[in-house]
Amino acid sequence: MHLRPLPTVIACGVLAVGLMAIPVRAGVGSSWTTEQQLWSTSSSATQVAVATSGNGQKSTVIAGGKFSDWTGQSWAKGKKFPQADEMDNPDIQWDWKGKRTLATWDGEDNEGVADLYRATRTNGGAWATQMYGTGAGEARLALRDKLAVSAWYNMESDFGTTDAVNVATWDGNWSAATNLTLPAGDLPSVGSPRVAVDGVSGTAVVVWQQGPALQVSFWDGADWSAPVSGAPGRVPLAVQLDESGVAAIVTARETAPQQQAIEVVRTDQVGPLQLPVTPLGNTTAATPSLVTADLSTDGTVGLVQYDDASSSTAVVGTWSATAPYALRNWGDANVDADLAAAGTAALVTLMPSPNSSSGKKVRTSFWKGSSWSGLKQVGSCKDKQVAAGVAPQGDVMTAAWACGHIHATRSPKVPGAIKNLSGRIKGSKATITWKAASNSLNYGYKIKGPKVNAQWLTVDDPKVSVPVKKGADYKVSVRGQNAGGVGPVATTKIS
Repeated sequence: MHLRPLPTVIACGVLAVGLMAIPVRAGVGSSWTTEQQLWSTSSSATQVAVATSGNGQKSTVIAGGKFSDWTGQSWAKGKKFPQADEMDNPDIQWDWKGKRTLATWDGEDNEGVADLYRATRTNGGAWATQMYGTGAGEARLALRDKLAVSAWYNMESDFGTTDAVNVATWDGNWSAATNLTLPAGDLPSVGSPRVAVDGVSGTAVVVWQQGPALQVSFWDGADWSAPVSGAPGRVPLAVQLDESGVAAIVTARETAPQQQAIEVVRTDQVGPLQLPVTPLGNTTAATPSLVTADLSTDGTVGLVQYDDASSSTAVVGTWSATAPYALRNWGDANVDADLAAAGTAALVTLMPSPNSSSGKKVRTSFWKGSSWSGLKQVGSCKDKQVAAGVAPQGDVMTAAWACGHIHATRSPKVPGAIKNLSGRIKGSKATITWKAASNSLNYGYKIKGPKVNAQWLTVDDPKVSVPVKKGADYKVSVRGQNAGGVGPVATTKIS
């Protein structure tokens, strides 16, 4: 059945070549690796999460108590997560170099209140997992600094009420919990605190609701500040902390039944909270707590996601410094959206919901600051959970979904095979050539033999000349490379 493009709804505003032949290169979001089927799932409601390191080289998918890492060309066999017999609301994060990983999830549900788990891993070693509280929480891992922060509303399962807002830091080991609760003012029974960690300086911020207003506390590397208070009636959806110490907070404020105003509120440790002159635009979720959001590290680019209360269709809103707030309705579908930390790109993964007439196509669409791309099919399924992940710079995207098994794919497609690799030595110089490989951004080459550096080096074009020892024998290896990974290695001997 031919599918019509889904409609776009705008809430406000308007949205050198050398002599050698260059192959068609797969752009991020436009080409994907063949979907890979991983481990089986026992539940039709299995939730999935994906993330990629800042350098684009490492990715991980987690779901149903297991995880799989990207090897550079494919997804590894799924392995068991310790203490993850149940895994609801999973989340996974990488640092920039692919050295540290942070995962969080909800475990067993007691009278509607979840046990909270967090797990850390360094240099690809074993996961260190702990159950740290009950209720609802959020955690963030710094991109470049050795710091993570976990904050949560601690809830009593007997009453379903919040008795504290707690926070802990990680620098290789988790600190004891610090209670940020103020002496007066009720804490919410829905939602969670919002957390941001500056990627360089080792500072952080936590935002929560208490009483009628937002409360904001800053971490300076040693202590949490006294809260800055203000912005009554606003629910925090996401927060970022820039290098100057200003926290930008995406909030939802109920303006009518099933209607919320989306705003970005800013503050620093001096305060007060700076309210926006006008809201960015509106959402139409059943309640503000059902809206989720992402924000770029500089606070200028944002994304919100929710289900429309009247039609139950999935909606994603975006804005930037140059593109006004705009809503895209994805129709009757299960949707997950993610925004690059740099604000350069966003990804949506969507799967038809039970009553949809859109068949069984799992599809993706990417946004690069102005509009969404056409839909790209990456799999086939209906009425299951999906996940979208974008690397911090927006140069690698990952999609995953549950459909009897966990399925995963990455973009851009990894490079094709190197063909026609050959070389010759003339005097004290070796010249090596090969046919340009599909999807390659550049090439890695390695030469073993006398008087050469036998390490992987990079060259842009499919040709390289290197000094060698006259009369010696050498082994040459070449592979295609792009942000999505590396292609098969070709080897030859020259003399």
